Amino acid sequence: MGFCDWQLTVRDHCMHDIHYLIITALPVEARRRHRQDLSPTTSTGSVPTVFATCLSPGRMAQYRRAIVWGLWVGWVGTPVVCYGWEINLVNHLRLATAYADHETGAW
Repeated sequence: MGFCDWQLTVRDHCMHDIHYLIITALPVEARRRHRQDLSPTTSTGSVPTVFATCLSPGRMAQYRRAIVWGLWVGWVGTPVVCYGWEINLVNHLRLATAYADHETGAW
């Protein structure tokens, strides 16, 4: 699988794209179930280098902080007319749940 995002071509921290892809693409239960699979400590050796680097234990704090951007900037301020009610609702729920799961508010 590959990932290319040309919607906003800017130079920024990779966590904005990494968290956004993982959280909004996966249903909540799938994200929770496969959380360890995305960790660089997995024994399968199947983790792509970008995930192993970006989600290393030292960078998980950056991942948690990026969830704030995805939830508040990326979706709370997005007018429903842009994506429709269903997409907005699902992404709000996925991001808010990840915010709670990762205890982002505690940071």
